[in-house]
Amino acid sequence: MSGRICLHMIHIAGSRMISQGTDGLSRGNVNSGVMTGLPILQFVPLHLSALQRSPPVLSWVGAWSSDSSLQPLSPEGWFTSGHAIQGGIYTDDNIWVPNQTPNHTFLWCPAPAAASATVDELAMSRLKRTHILHIFLCPRLFTSSWRKKLYKVSDLVVELPLGHHEVWPHTMHETLLLSLTLPFIPVFPWQLKNTPRVLALGRALRRMWQESQEDGRDILRQLCNLSSSLASMSPSMVRNVLYAPSDG
Repeated sequence: MSGRICLHMIHIAGSRMISQGTDGLSRGNVNSGVMTGLPILQFVPLHLSALQRSPPVLSWVGAWSSDSSLQPLSPEGWFTSGHAIQGGIYTDDNIWVPNQTPNHTFLWCPAPAAASATVDELAMSRLKRTHILHIFLCPRLFTSSWRKKLYKVSDLVVELPLGHHEVWPHTMHETLLLSLTLPFIPVFPWQLKNTPRVLALGRALRRMWQESQEDGRDILRQLCNLSSSLASMSPSMVRNVLYAPSDG
């Protein structure tokens, strides 16, 4: 406190500690990790996003999202494009009016150290633009600063396990957090969070990833298209779809 230091306690995977060399050092092993001259910051990738660590993640997301040409938002875009704003004009009264983009799907891929600010902007964007689908990806690191907020704003949060084909190999050490913030629907219950339909699809996706190496694209595609399919239905049909006793 006297040194004005802000100390963050960050939980890391045991496999990362083994790779870094700390685990073997207690047994006299000085031929691995930082003991061979590797910089210790190499083993603390708080500044790297999921796409920077594993580029195949982008093509995987594009395969099941509603936008095959989807590109991640830049850090600058979190405050503009992420709110569906692209430039603007001044009116005759010298009032700046922003132009809305035609995009309906946004991909947020922050580094763990910046994820807290990203989730704040995502939550604000959801309230301003209720028709947008938000996809959030971030390695499970430094979650103490942003995971609680992510669960509040998202309709579904799942973890892509390690060793998931070439998308997220075991060398990543931590699982990949994936959240879907679905558009609002024009009838009660207004949002899809905690509805039986979404919960059933989420259970089916988690079970698939636990029991097999399938990538779950069909289930993720269903989740992405759910709100748009409900928009044209009557309230009674919406209730039948959302509260059907099916398990996905």
